Amino acid sequence: TPNGAWLLEVPGEVALARKQEQYNLAQLKEQESLLREEALRLGVTRLDGTRPMAELSQYIATEVWERMKR
Repeated sequence: TPNGAWLLEVPGEVALARKQEQYNLAQLKEQESLLREEALRLGVTRLDGTRPMAELSQYIATEVWERMKR
């Protein structure tokens, strides 16, 4: 059993702007919604994927460290 899981949420528009995907905006928005629903169902921690990478990395590293101490 994993002791942690995170979903880096980014709006479809942001995903499309960062990298030209094989999906169009409507499909990315649908995926966004489905991933959010699954994260809720599975108890996955949702994080704002538009936050600076260093900030997200620090948060996740701290969470992993704290969970491993348990």
